[in-house]
Amino acid sequence: YAGARPAERAGLARDLDAALAPVAAELAGLLGQARSATGRQAAPVRDRRAISIAAAREAPALARRLRPEGPWHQGRTPVEAGWTDAVGDVLAGLDRIHPDLAAAARAVFEAGRVDAAAHGAKAGAFSHPGVGDGPWVCVTFTGLPASVSVLAHEMGHAAAQSLGASPDRRTAETHAILAEFALMRAGAARAGAAEARTEALFVLFVRMAAIALFERAFDAEPASDPAALSALWQEAFAFCAPHIDWTGYGRAWALEPMLFAPPGAAADYLFAACAAARLDHVIALGGQAARETYVALLKDGAPAEAHLAALCGERTMEDHVTTGFASAARLAGLRA
Repeated sequence: YAGARPAERAGLARDLDAALAPVAAELAGLLGQARSATGRQAAPVRDRRAISIAAAREAPALARRLRPEGPWHQGRTPVEAGWTDAVGDVLAGLDRIHPDLAAAARAVFEAGRVDAAAHGAKAGAFSHPGVGDGPWVCVTFTGLPASVSVLAHEMGHAAAQSLGASPDRRTAETHAILAEFALMRAGAARAGAAEARTEALFVLFVRMAAIALFERAFDAEPASDPAALSALWQEAFAFCAPHIDWTGYGRAWALEPMLFAPPGAAADYLFAACAAARLDHVIALGGQAARETYVALLKDGAPAEAHLAALCGERTMEDHVTTGFASAARLAGLRA
């Protein structure tokens, strides 16, 4: 939506309205129920607030760097990857972090525990720890850059699960997003890599900052009116990427499953993205010693905070987010 031409945006907005208007009121009610029922599982409110405030402050500059004004899909045809190349890039990326991660992921591939075929019964992507025989991964592989990135993410989960990583949401997502960043480095020389990388970073940081901002505003003052929710959603995206015209995007809140998860999911994901970006930078600079420290902590089931303290130094939550966004900007400028 953000990269479309004005006429294309208008068409997308009409499609959103046509699809969601009949169910918007019901979804608005379910949103309030879901967040109320799962509130006890959420991260501390103060912690979420610090993350969302810092991310909203950093997002506009990163958004402008990643996506300049004007339609940025114009004239671009996504470069598709074959399954063999995609698997090779994912394994090469994990090997950059540590060979043990690549070996664990390779074992999952070779055991046939990855369902990547596209079929109508499948929705979303996940890695399940499994029972006895190790993790199982479900993705829908299309060959497009986004699906290769999803494969890297889920294989990052699977490899970390195989090695005994903590299942804590922030920690698990840190390991998985780090695998995405390692894929960016491994595939930096491929055609279309720069465009795919900037789009993935926009989704991970700018879009997630907008969702966290929406989530914080909703939790502070819950609304059940679909029109109010649509206005709030559009305002959040306009705040985090003010140079992009978000007119007509308001209904899209109803398409975001993260809002129906325990409150704090977006803030946790932002924390993990920032942690992964910082760890990626330190591991890239620190060589073998940094890699060994990282994988030793992972095998011990250490939380993401312990990884950051050991490899990046202690910081306040605001500083953590700020340095995470700065690391994302460095990734955006990655050269083959």
